[in-house]
Amino acid sequence: MKITSDPPLWGVRPSADVTIASAVQVFGKRLIGVILTGMGRDGANGLKLIKEAGGMTLAEHESTCVVYGMPRAAVEMDVVDAIVPLPYMAEAIHATVWKVGQSLRRHKEPTKA
Repeated sequence: MKITSDPPLWGVRPSADVTIASAVQVFGKRLIGVILTGMGRDGANGLKLIKEAGGMTLAEHESTCVVYGMPRAAVEMDVVDAIVPLPYMAEAIHATVWKVGQSLRRHKEPTKA
């Protein structure tokens, strides 16, 4: 990905959706997406791409958001694995990283001798 002067997406540039789409191409099912407080819906389509690739997604719970726009859009699209209050987000990310790592190790192709 590179920074461009392309038209904004959802009224913003850079866009989380554009950034996430680039990351999905590289990391696929190894990707974990996190959407925190924010206005609008930027990031929701990106989380959908992560889910379609087999990755995992988290969104901040409404109770701790300053603006419940971006997380709401993702939740309404049903592309969020866990909805987490901000004080517990670091722990949730850590647990999700562990879970993804375990899953990748279980499904790793055996090496041929």
